[in-house]
Amino acid sequence: MAKKAAVNGTHVLEDVVPVRKKKRRGEAREPSFKLTRKMMLDPDPVKRRAAHTAFMLENARQFNREFPDESAGVSGLMGAQTIGIYVPSIVMQYQLQCNVLPLSRLYAVVGKEGSFKSAFATEIGRWFSKYNGWGTVFEAESKWSDKFSRSIQGYDYPSLTVIGCYSQDDWQRKMQHEIRKLTRAMGGYNGKPGHGRYVPYLFVLDSLSGRDAAETMERIEKKGSPTRAFSEEARKNTQYFRKITADIAKEPMSILVVNHLKEGKDERGFTERRKPGGFHVGFNVSVEWQMDRLGRRRIVGDETLMDLSIKCYKNALGDTSRSVPVSVHWRYDPDPDHPGELRQVTYFDWYEALPRLIFMLAEEGTMGKDAIKATGLVKVNNNSCYSPALGFNSTKAMSFQEMGGKISQNKELSKRLLEIFQVQKHRPLLPLVDYRVQRAGIQRELDRELSRQIELLK
Repeated sequence: MAKKAAVNGTHVLEDVVPVRKKKRRGEAREPSFKLTRKMMLDPDPVKRRAAHTAFMLENARQFNREFPDESAGVSGLMGAQTIGIYVPSIVMQYQLQCNVLPLSRLYAVVGKEGSFKSAFATEIGRWFSKYNGWGTVFEAESKWSDKFSRSIQGYDYPSLTVIGCYSQDDWQRKMQHEIRKLTRAMGGYNGKPGHGRYVPYLFVLDSLSGRDAAETMERIEKKGSPTRAFSEEARKNTQYFRKITADIAKEPMSILVVNHLKEGKDERGFTERRKPGGFHVGFNVSVEWQMDRLGRRRIVGDETLMDLSIKCYKNALGDTSRSVPVSVHWRYDPDPDHPGELRQVTYFDWYEALPRLIFMLAEEGTMGKDAIKATGLVKVNNNSCYSPALGFNSTKAMSFQEMGGKISQNKELSKRLLEIFQVQKHRPLLPLVDYRVQRAGIQRELDRELSRQIELLK
């Protein structure tokens, strides 16, 4: 079994090859289930089915005993193994149909130029920072704006490391190096214990098609003109992401790839989505978001706003193609650290997005109408509403932002909305608990549940 090493009075799991535990002489044998010929030929179909199910459950339980660092289960129970960082927005929980963003996964955000792809990637990094986590951006476009990024993260402390990359080979090599280095630091190396897997990490590639492969750049240097090398670069990306997703499969890490989106026409004249970097990269992605700008920027008071649409084109966590509206706001406030100067403040207004989403869904079907009934929302115009159910009549209409805040801070109403939106609950990453320890605890729960179900079927 995986051994434990004491670190500062706590325990973390070391990276060791799991070994089957040998039964000692005189030790009581663990109860097990064996499928017999008599059970398989039982004339009662219900009993035959129960016997086959018990055998399948026993198989999964024995696998967990043989390989304690792995997890086996059956459909209906495997969802318990999903651990992620809590999504701090009802709107995004609705879109993902999940209350957490699972760790150990690959994600992608795509969009046309100027669609706030990098800003959204930084926003997700902000979610990680709420767990005292941090991220690394592999900057492959030479367009990184430190001030803009900091205006989204906040100014309390830096939570992103930015590493410049100058070719496809360069970002792949550097990302693999950083993941390997962090994994060793967390789990230990050469017999020395690591600091443990207590906080999550996000690796952002900005962007997938920002740099050519080294061979392509060399050919341009020699010939003075580019050549078609897209297939070779796509192949490298496919192989790389197959490898790197295996490397993070048991780690409190996630990778977010930013990519450009181009629309073209297929042979039949239909519009198709074209993403550089290789089609097969999408096979490893759990969620792919598409960002789109809606109209032009607008000014409200001292803030500038840009309306966006965020759509899930792929979602392994729930319903695909859920789309949500959100506005990005930015303004300039006095800089407390530098008197006489201003600093930018940028935020995704998830509060404002909530009433917009509810009214949008109400035009589409039952889910939105149920949300209107639960919240009692009545629209006044495109940016204000009231709710008698929440104690605000037509004389006390308020902005979508204010109303969204009232709804989000009401625990009972938030819970009801998540039920209406069919949001599935999974386990948030626990503070001060090692990620591997939490996974091991879930595995023990799974093993007990398998045992319980076997007993019921005997």
